[in-house]
Amino acid sequence: MCVTDGKFIGLVPAYAKKGDVVFVARGVQAPLLLRRIDAPPGSRVRKEGLWHYTLVGECYIHGIMDGVYGPDMDVEIF
Repeated sequence: MCVTDGKFIGLVPAYAKKGDVVFVARGVQAPLLLRRIDAPPGSRVRKEGLWHYTLVGECYIHGIMDGVYGPDMDVEIF
């Protein structure tokens, strides 16, 4: 079980960690849980201040299902 920074409650995989990110992908029924990982030293991604993510798994966040999110959610477009 988890509580997001936005105060949503949900179910996440047992190996989820604090700091993992809930990602709503267009066309996917359940939100995805991502974990930020370090880019290899010297990589273009690291030089440009971008991040690599790895998929932790699917999750259930009450109020965020079927690719739907509300206007007061912290949203980033990738």
